[in-house]
Amino acid sequence: MNNFTQWLLRMSLGSFSMALLGSTPALANVLINEDFNNIGDWKDLSTAIRWGDNRGAVSAFTTTNGAVALTDNAFNYTGYTAPNSLKTFTVLDRQFATPIIHKQNVITIDFRARWNSVDQSGSGEAGRFLIVLNHRYPRNGLNLNLDRKYNNFNRAWWARPAYHLRIRAGAIDNTQGTSLLQYGGGFTAAGEYEKYNAESGLGWWLPGFISGAGGTIPGVGNDFPENSWIQTSSGVASTEYRNYRYVIKPRVQEFWFDANNNGSFQSHELMASMPLPKTRNSGGAPLYKYFPKLQGIRLYWRGAGGAAKGQVFLDHLTVTATPAT
Repeated sequence: MNNFTQWLLRMSLGSFSMALLGSTPALANVLINEDFNNIGDWKDLSTAIRWGDNRGAVSAFTTTNGAVALTDNAFNYTGYTAPNSLKTFTVLDRQFATPIIHKQNVITIDFRARWNSVDQSGSGEAGRFLIVLNHRYPRNGLNLNLDRKYNNFNRAWWARPAYHLRIRAGAIDNTQGTSLLQYGGGFTAAGEYEKYNAESGLGWWLPGFISGAGGTIPGVGNDFPENSWIQTSSGVASTEYRNYRYVIKPRVQEFWFDANNNGSFQSHELMASMPLPKTRNSGGAPLYKYFPKLQGIRLYWRGAGGAAKGQVFLDHLTVTATPAT
């Protein structure tokens, strides 16, 4: 077990009380402990479509030195309107062996990431990276047969988003390039991934894009409960590896950032917190829903603006579920 793995397990188990604000944790169930030496345990959605000049299934991801990132060629096709684009299929997805009962568990996602560059004053959307907790997967899981389901709108073939963390590539002192905690998305309380040009019958799914609830642009407008997000006060992206934590509790979701890079999460490093009421009447929040079961995790790389702006490296990720107390 390497030092970083030991740190993650210590943070998830022994030091987990910092994220729980003083509670005593029960033994955590480690659902995922990923070092990204390879991505064999993940569904690689980029292999489900033809993109670029490829005639068959080709991955948009590479693993180098224990980190996963987009390939150089993928950056030429990270748009979503051209027929040969990647259409936001720059996604790694993994279903849990058993759905997690939300009201009974605290889900903790610890990960380490760095960006090729950070946006000093803009939104940082080019380097956007999402972690999504999904629900309502198809009965037999995601179908990655080449070009089989990317333009089939008969049902939600790519699952539905429940709760998600949207990290934009804003520098640490950039108040425009904030990150967001969100729920659901789209035009249904169940949450939905976006579609491109679906009305024409010639469009396709965008399984990495999630609008705000009601079809709004995430981050444009006031925070929850007026809209379906809570923003951080400034950016959190770094060109050096930093530790991050995303926590979904029965009544709140939280985003933590090890800002001083000392290997622990202290109370002042809680970047954002969003209440998760168990009732639909949540102060008028649009299309609000409490999601009872969480079935899997999705990682999405936006990758816009070429590798210089869009590249994100992820070199470790753990997911634990701890009985709520």
